[in-house]
Amino acid sequence: MVLIALNVVVYVITAAQGGGPSAPGGQLFSDWALQGAIISTGEWWRLVTAMFLHGSLLHLAFNMFALYWLGNVIEDALGTPRFLLVYVVSGLAGSAGALWFSSAFAVTVGASGAIFGLIGALLILEYLATGSFMGQAMILILVNFAFTFAVPGISKGGHIGGLIGGIVATYALMR
Repeated sequence: MVLIALNVVVYVITAAQGGGPSAPGGQLFSDWALQGAIISTGEWWRLVTAMFLHGSLLHLAFNMFALYWLGNVIEDALGTPRFLLVYVVSGLAGSAGALWFSSAFAVTVGASGAIFGLIGALLILEYLATGSFMGQAMILILVNFAFTFAVPGISKGGHIGGLIGGIVATYALMR
């Protein structure tokens, strides 16, 4: 719930500084967005802060719904400290993936790398419980990747990186 509240507060600020709910922007958005060319000048914090920015109200709503839904399950399974570790590692891996697959001047925002990491965590937890990767988590991954590759403007690298980060972090924590 704290992560959701932080995301909503940051969105309200960027909507107020920018063009309203349909066009967030402003100084905070400019200072926190992920962009490879700026990170290479030493603004490394953008790898984290971009996870709290969203490009539209719908973008925020989808990510916060997923965070609430998945976050409760993962946090119950792992405990709060390990849940937060998986979330942060996934978000950083999502930022790395976005940088890897995007041009140096592409701007990337959103919590979806971390959200995909939670789906990866769910995949590992489900595998450890059932011995199979072919369950609900895999269906969730396939459906979400269908949207990722079908809808223009979605960070493919961010989603791939986040998923990998969540899988690796959760497996390491569980073993």
